[in-house]
Amino acid sequence: MKRFFIVLAAALTAVSLAACGSGNATADTKVSGNYLKVGVRTNLANFSTYDEAADTYYGFEDDVAKTLAYELGYDGVEYVGLDPAERDQALENGSIDCLIAAYSKTDEREEKFDLSLPYYYDEGRVMIEKSTLFEDYADLKGAKVAVRTGTTAAENFAAKLCEKGLIADSSEAALAGFLDIIEFDAYADMNAALESGEVDAICADGCITLPWLDDERTYFEEAYSEEEYVVATVKDSDLSEKIDEAISSMTESGEIDTIAVKWGV
Repeated sequence: MKRFFIVLAAALTAVSLAACGSGNATADTKVSGNYLKVGVRTNLANFSTYDEAADTYYGFEDDVAKTLAYELGYDGVEYVGLDPAERDQALENGSIDCLIAAYSKTDEREEKFDLSLPYYYDEGRVMIEKSTLFEDYADLKGAKVAVRTGTTAAENFAAKLCEKGLIADSSEAALAGFLDIIEFDAYADMNAALESGEVDAICADGCITLPWLDDERTYFEEAYSEEEYVVATVKDSDLSEKIDEAISSMTESGEIDTIAVKWGV
């Protein structure tokens, strides 16, 4: 996990006036204060990216985290970079106060954590090379499909195949009987695998795959899921209600929309 601090007094102008800034936050890892510890992603273009050379996080979700911390009265944000498979554990063991990490609302997650109102809406999409001539889900029988380890992509994809009558139920066994799910630990490797022909399709949220779309690739017209990105906190946390109210306020004021426009998401 990569940790990074940002002091709000130096950064909030760039966040509040999101359309004007470059997105790179001013860092000072030596300042003490009351920080909101936020679990974020490290390699999602325009959403949350860790720049090792500059030692900074930048993106839509990072700016949402800064604005949220301001709304809650914190001095700054401590970013904790997480892979998808690390998110739940980091929240459960107290390493972070909340997750703002392309974390989709699901029934299972609602049972484990408190989830805020959505701050972003997306869809699960199937990306293919046009050369495959695939047009719909039925064409994927026997195909190799890439998903990211630690995400809900395979689960949601199976539910869609079941809905279409292509598999008997949404279990792993039923899915495995229809096609091969190939898990990857990095999105960049999924993209490379599609390019090389190692896999026939990618299943992931649109915000993740859109930067990879080019003249040689396309999406299935029909999405396999609707995604609501939420802030997650520990059940009955003192922060849960406050964060929910802050996200509601940021939505109603247009702050989240302004940040989204800044990052083109």
